[in-house]
This record gives sequence, C-alpha cells and structure tokens, in this order.
Amino acid sequence: MSATPASIMGFSGEPALRVGGPADLVAFRARSFTELLARPQSDRLVIRAGRGLDAELPDHRALDAGLA
Repeated sequence: MSATPASIMGFSGEPALRVGGPADLVAFRARSFTELLARPQSDRLVIRAGRGLDAELPDHRALDAGLA
C-alpha cells in the first residue's frame, strides 16, 4: 500500500492500489495490531487475484516434511 513496506518486502517499482491492479491480500478481523497478534486468526480472509480463497488450512503434521 505504500513504498516503505514494498521496499522492505523487496518489491521494485511504484506500489499502487488501482482499478485493474493485482488484488492479493489478507484481511483480518482485528482493530489493532494487539488484537491481531493476541489470537490465532482462523477467521482471516485470503484474497488472491481479487477472489477470496476457500481452502482449509493443512494439519501441522502435513507441514513437517518441509522442516527437514
């Protein structure tokens, strides 16, 4: 949404919210960072290419292979 976070994340070019631009984001039901970090955000909404993803999170055991 702004140049500083885009720079930190390694994006080049001028970041912009615009009609027709990419819409990849995660929305959380929290009013502050304190609320965001205080609990698991299982009610988050993941939006990829402008569409909400409707996928179940994997079981933690399914992720173990990636740690080895």
